[in-house]
Formats: sequence, structure tokens, C-alpha cells
Amino acid sequence: MGMTMVEKILARATDQASVRAGEVVEPRVDLAMSHENAALVINQFLEIYKGTSLEPKIWDPSKIAIIFDHRVPAESSKTATNQKKNPRIRGPTGN
Repeated sequence: MGMTMVEKILARATDQASVRAGEVVEPRVDLAMSHENAALVINQFLEIYKGTSLEPKIWDPSKIAIIFDHRVPAESSKTATNQKKNPRIRGPTGN
């Protein structure tokens, strides 16, 4: 039996001739997408980096899309503050 569409996509993204269900692969990411609540996740990642010598950074800002769809316009100052943490608003390096 041939590969499923997802298997074909993952094979291409891992430079393999084929992959099968159950395999662990590390594909290249063409685009990572989230909605505006990503600020909550960003806060969790920043917390993980506290106390380490590692600098939190976005691996490739050009490959991230954060869609504002649930809270537009922001219904509170807290939501607006979190939306400002969006890397696209903060700048190409996420700083």
C-alpha cells in the first residue's frame, strides 16, 4: 500500500523516501501557526528559560504566523498586553 498524504508530507520534510505510522521523525517546519492566545504559551517558555544560561529566541520569525481571531478587538487591557507579545508586533527577532 502507498503512503498516506500525511506520510508523503512528512517524508518530503525529512528528506526520506518514505515514512510510516509509528515512526518518530523531525520534519523541517515550513510554517508554525497559532492564535493570539500564544502569548500564554510564550510566558510558559520564558519561565522555562529563567535561571539558565540559554537565551530564549524564535528559531525563524519568518516561519511563524499568529492569527488574531478570538479576541479582536481586545476586550481588556490584559488581553491587549498579551497581544503585544506577538513576535510580529514586537519585531523580527521577537525582542
